[in-house]
Amino acid sequence: MNPVSGNRDLQAVRQTASAAFRAVLVFAVLAVVLLFGLALPARANVAGQSLTAEITYMRPLFCVEGDNEIVLLTPPGTNAGFYLTSMVRAWYDCIGYTGQYFIPCQPGQEPCYQDSWIGMPMPPGQLAMAQVLYIWNGSAWAVCETTMNWTYNQIKESTLASYGGPLNEIPPKPCGAGRYQLRVGAYAWDSAHQTWQGDWVQSLGVNSY
Repeated sequence: MNPVSGNRDLQAVRQTASAAFRAVLVFAVLAVVLLFGLALPARANVAGQSLTAEITYMRPLFCVEGDNEIVLLTPPGTNAGFYLTSMVRAWYDCIGYTGQYFIPCQPGQEPCYQDSWIGMPMPPGQLAMAQVLYIWNGSAWAVCETTMNWTYNQIKESTLASYGGPLNEIPPKPCGAGRYQLRVGAYAWDSAHQTWQGDWVQSLGVNSY
């Protein structure tokens, strides 16, 4: 990980697989189109899919949202493997948010309380995101691989997203057959308090046997 500098060093961010992660309510999405509007490759089968969205930090006039999606594709087709999507967003406020986990609004969805939310454009280097893929070892979640090191926004924007790259970069069983989980670090720099705000968002397990 390459921290920005000084107090903005994300080495201090919690990355362990125990109490550092809050429990999340996960929604299974069975549609062929992903939450983030990307169509899956033709003829590919969705063998498993899990979607999580969470407000990882909230105070008046500043909210941080983390989104996490893991999809396992299997043949037919040539794109078998894990498809990982992650996103961090900064908002001026989260009006209507009650502490429940949620699926971000879809096109045409009405009513949608997020319609009143206003994105907070963050200067370069002030949105941070990472991905870690875990596998269940029979008694606990263990790190399989870091699928994306800490990544920062390069321009002033309120949303930093990653759509995983070519599917074959993450094969169906990167650490053998088993149950996999994706965890996404979603943080934004809080200039008022001079610290990173956010947390890790974890998916439900997806089987790959």
